[in-house]
Amino acid sequence: MSCKNALHSLSFPGMLVAVPVLGLWLWAPQPNFLTPLLPTIAMLLLVASLMLCWRFSCSILLLLCGVMVVHGGVLAWAPELFSGWRLLLPLNLLILSFLRERPVFSLSILGRLVFIVVQPAILYLLVKWFSLSYQRVITLRWDGPFPWDSAPVEIGIYSAVVACGAAALLAKLLWRPTMETSVMLWALLLFSAAQRGAVQAIIPPVLLYGLLLLIVLVSILERSYGLAFRDELTGLPSRRAFLDQVNRRPAGYSLAIVDIDHFKKVNDTHGHDVGDQVLKLVAARLACVTNSGRAFRYGGEEFVILFYRKDSQDIEEAVEQLRQDIANTPFVLRQKPRPTKKPRRVVTSGRRPQGLRVTVSIGLAQWQKSRGLDDVIKRADQALYRAKKTGRNRVIKV
Repeated sequence: MSCKNALHSLSFPGMLVAVPVLGLWLWAPQPNFLTPLLPTIAMLLLVASLMLCWRFSCSILLLLCGVMVVHGGVLAWAPELFSGWRLLLPLNLLILSFLRERPVFSLSILGRLVFIVVQPAILYLLVKWFSLSYQRVITLRWDGPFPWDSAPVEIGIYSAVVACGAAALLAKLLWRPTMETSVMLWALLLFSAAQRGAVQAIIPPVLLYGLLLLIVLVSILERSYGLAFRDELTGLPSRRAFLDQVNRRPAGYSLAIVDIDHFKKVNDTHGHDVGDQVLKLVAARLACVTNSGRAFRYGGEEFVILFYRKDSQDIEEAVEQLRQDIANTPFVLRQKPRPTKKPRRVVTSGRRPQGLRVTVSIGLAQWQKSRGLDDVIKRADQALYRAKKTGRNRVIKV
């Protein structure tokens, strides 16, 4: 559970998109021609969202677009079913947040789309066969327990369902923050706001639907950016991001290449799971680099640190401090096999946990006039080779 990650997922891109759009709509006077164009803009956003969902294989967000299409269809062509459909909406969004990504053109996605589309049909059959009335709003009533609020309180069933759905989505976001769960929570909030009479008086519902589609678009673009420029395992920027940064600053920088010592032996002896944990440990330390440095995952067990200046002494001290921090960080191997559930009583074997010492070798080089990136990487790589040949766990500068 990470409250920081959950807050980031909730804020970006949802809050980053919603606050400026709604603030601009409420603050600035709206031109007369804008309101009639809102349905067309929303339709264009829907088409763009569907195309990007297909192009980047975002099946969960594609299903959310399907929910929005069904929502609009029920509201436009079968309003007598809308009271029943909106009770199912929070449940649908909660289910979508637990689904895993699948290929867009697959039987799994087709089945889920059919499941979404068939729900209004089932509501229609229930109304026809059993003469049920979904227009009736059932309310719960109790006396206010607080001294400052003694008047009776009425809560609609829809409000209770929305509150439970929002609480469940928020709990899932705290448990495992994901972009999809954040979008589902924003979808529930915007769908609910669009049905409130007080909100409809100042914000057209179609604007809220368009805002949700805009959040979907930005989420897809952010996800594609993360896949291209961020390493999934370590969370550091990737090699492509490193090359992009160097191209933006072609002169006046220093470069350090970091290689984990005996990493192949770690993988062969302890397995790739332990190797991945070692990579994460080193990446976490490198991410704390100072003196205007930025760490990147270069490939395999290699990382690069790009310093945006050439102060030799300060940079060398910062790199040496990183090497010491990594060498002094304990890495304890987990015992195997581990039970799937935590036992009520822990019985120790009397042996100390087995530890693994993780060290790195670092080669440092500076940019030189009339020489490009390839030359800097070559000299830093040569310095790294010397560091390994002279005993590892050290920094060599050229």
